[in-house]
Amino acid sequence: ATYQLHPLVSLETLTLWNVRDHSVLLGPALSYSASGAATLRAGTFFGFGAKTPLTEYGAVPNTGYVSLAWFFD
Repeated sequence: ATYQLHPLVSLETLTLWNVRDHSVLLGPALSYSASGAATLRAGTFFGFGAKTPLTEYGAVPNTGYVSLAWFFD
């Protein structure tokens, strides 16, 4: 899901749910449209689930990232 905070800034969320082991991966991100050709994005992934027995997303450590997408003709 995406929510536009400002014409240049949006808040995005990713949710993945494993129906077999009931683990969940949440990935909120903030996106900034620096220009018509560049987008800067920063976010994190949080895994929730049992550690014993190990579940798919319960094994995921909290991870942050920053990315730059540059588009050109």
